[in-house]
Amino acid sequence: MLSCSSPITGIVGTPDFGFLVIHLGKGAIRYGTFINDLLSFLILAVAVSSS
Repeated sequence: MLSCSSPITGIVGTPDFGFLVIHLGKGAIRYGTFINDLLSFLILAVAVSSS
C-alpha cells in the first residue's frame, strides 16, 4: 500500500507545538507537548485503521 502522507509531511514539514507554554506562578503548563503527542497519536490511529 502506498502512503501519501510521507511526501506531504516532507514538503510541508512536521509541525512542532512544543514552544506553547502557559506560565502560572512558578510552574509551567506545556500544552504544546500535549498537542504534539495528540497529533502523533491521531496520525498513527488513522494509519492503523486504514490498513
